[in-house]
Amino acid sequence: CGNHGVWMGGYYITNVIDYIAINSPGNATDFGDLTAPRFGGGAVSNGSRACYGGGLTTGEAASNIIDYITIASTGNATDFGDLIGTTGVQGPAGCSSKNDRGLFCGGHDANGATNIIQYITITTTGNGTDFGDLINNIYFAAAAASNSRAVVAGGYSVNVIQYFATGTPGNAVDFGDLSGSRYALGACTNGAGYGADRAVFGGGYDGDAAVNTIEYVAVSTLGNATDFGDLTVARR
Repeated sequence: CGNHGVWMGGYYITNVIDYIAINSPGNATDFGDLTAPRFGGGAVSNGSRACYGGGLTTGEAASNIIDYITIASTGNATDFGDLIGTTGVQGPAGCSSKNDRGLFCGGHDANGATNIIQYITITTTGNGTDFGDLINNIYFAAAAASNSRAVVAGGYSVNVIQYFATGTPGNAVDFGDLSGSRYALGACTNGAGYGADRAVFGGGYDGDAAVNTIEYVAVSTLGNATDFGDLTVARR
């Protein structure tokens, strides 16, 4: 957010945090480390602070750790709190709203895929709080938010796009569909929290292979995703 783009953790289970200056082409630079190596967590940000929640740790165990960093200052992550539950969750879809709310949607815990939506207040520290439920149990979906609405797309064996209002806790409802079932896809908006109304979903895995598909929706309306173009290569 702002002038820095930040990546935290990754496959196969690392604690590395990298960053780039978005307005200057160039390679990523080391930012610092997560408190523990993780892959497949969810990320949220309010523009000055970024939080990374959950993920798979070494030993194939899911984590409930939430870490945070101050984006403008390089350094290691600090403990923020814990996601709901004691067994941890991997593959939650993270997004952020203008009201300083970071949302973690779904994921996979010790009992399987979940439908839990939970949230944190990004400017403070503390544990996740229950927000409501997704339509179905999903993990490795993608999420993006406008000023007032969050959309969650895909997930393992799922093509559903669902949405909920970020200002008031409650359950998700149907928005439309992706062109096909995909998981481990990426999502972004054209300026989340600052008048954004387009969410873009790129790549993913359809169960047989990685795809290069890019699709988009207008967040303020309902309907199926529309083709945007293609990634340079198929990837998840």
